[in-house]
Amino acid sequence: MNDNHWSFTSKGTPKGEEILWIRDSWNLSFSSKEPNSPDGSYLTFAVPPKNSGTETFDELFAYVSSRKRKVNLVAEGFSARFAWELALKKKESIQSLFLLFPNPSPISGFALPILEKADWILKNLSLLPRFITNPFSLDKILSQFDKNDVYEFEVSMFLGILLPRTVGQLSAQAEPLSRLSKRTQIYRWETRNPRFSEPDMHKLNKILELFWNNSGQKRSKSRIKTKF
Repeated sequence: MNDNHWSFTSKGTPKGEEILWIRDSWNLSFSSKEPNSPDGSYLTFAVPPKNSGTETFDELFAYVSSRKRKVNLVAEGFSARFAWELALKKKESIQSLFLLFPNPSPISGFALPILEKADWILKNLSLLPRFITNPFSLDKILSQFDKNDVYEFEVSMFLGILLPRTVGQLSAQAEPLSRLSKRTQIYRWETRNPRFSEPDMHKLNKILELFWNNSGQKRSKSRIKTKF
């Protein structure tokens, strides 16, 4: 992670369909292993800078603007904010958007935000030693749970979201989820075993493969097929 600038690393076929994968701002989700590049695609990982500022989004916006073809966006955790803003401000450059356990979540079964923050802390106790030398960073993370109208405006591209185990009733969550995009697919990861709080990379690749191939977009050569 660079202190002040985004870092971009790519692999795959340069002339293939582009996938821009925005890593979690705190590298908390799916960080143990990078996914393989789907056959015939060009996969780029974007890692946010350690020190975020007003120019952080501008740098990412410039990168997407420089691409000659539309990109498929994937965003983890707190990086959902960057991806959603891109989807609104640079919609002509984005083919699809997929959010992995987005923070803040577009829905919540918790009546109070403080309960949602407490739930996150309990799931990430192993990270707490990192905050001893920099206590303000924990406050910075928790403050990002406040929606601040992140999802106030609907995106126009095909949208997929992987949500963690259900908290609250699905019927109460259907309406806010339906307002995010006219073309939305929701995937649920239901487990009560803390060892499997998120899908392994094999299962995650399968979910993404299903989403991309059902997105209604015409592929230049063939349907995206992930490899393991």
